[in-house]
Amino acid sequence: MNIKCFSRLAVASAIVAMVCSCSQSSDDASMAFESYSVSKCYRLAGSAEVFLQDLDITYADSVSLILPLRLNGCDVQAVRDTITAYALGVTGKPILSSVNEFMTNSASQLGFEAELLDKPGAALLAPSYDFISGFVLTLTPDLMVYCIRTESQRAGAAHGMTTHRYINYLLHGRGQVLALDYIFTPEGLAELPERIAEQALSLSDIIGPTSVDALPANDNFYISADSEIVFSYQPYEIASYAQGTIDIPFYLYELSDLMTPAALQLFALSDLE
Repeated sequence: MNIKCFSRLAVASAIVAMVCSCSQSSDDASMAFESYSVSKCYRLAGSAEVFLQDLDITYADSVSLILPLRLNGCDVQAVRDTITAYALGVTGKPILSSVNEFMTNSASQLGFEAELLDKPGAALLAPSYDFISGFVLTLTPDLMVYCIRTESQRAGAAHGMTTHRYINYLLHGRGQVLALDYIFTPEGLAELPERIAEQALSLSDIIGPTSVDALPANDNFYISADSEIVFSYQPYEIASYAQGTIDIPFYLYELSDLMTPAALQLFALSDLE
């Protein structure tokens, strides 16, 4: 099952908690998710003079996260903590406390006194904003791929920035986050940037010119529903801003010679050793 959800800013501040069960079987063999959506808009006091406007500008902040409640008996709290740490920089707290702390910190870092507004339409015209959405990209009996999408814009900046960060969560036993050092040997990790650069060059007619000399920041990758491992580079990381996010895919078997025995077994590639 694939679930794709790209958030858009709600026009009013709202808090929604919705539970969506994916199975009616016992708790240990079921999956369930809940959705949280919080949107706020602020007036930045004293910003009119700075930005040569008649009125103070506004700042909009929106967080929309789909979080697991049950994942076939896996350690759900661990993956929830990973999601909130990546998305909000906050962990170990109730989700709404984490969201509100993130929003308070975001508004306070803008350099102006932020006055919370109760005007639904103001958020749509805000020249400065931070939108964060977290959603399940791919869900199979063995793997959940989770994407955290951030969109930000600052007043006066030439353009905004959109990034994607991925979490690959294995649904085996108590569950675990799948990291690159689980998939690849130390020697394999050292060789990966060169392989990725070669693959990027072969895709240059599609993705444009790139300059790959390292793994993606934060070891950013995901396993696709088509049995590919996709290395995801964010704007400016290996190419111009205009080229946006650049994903470099490989079929898993193409990198089998760089993998650990555990990964070969996980991906049913042991015969290629």
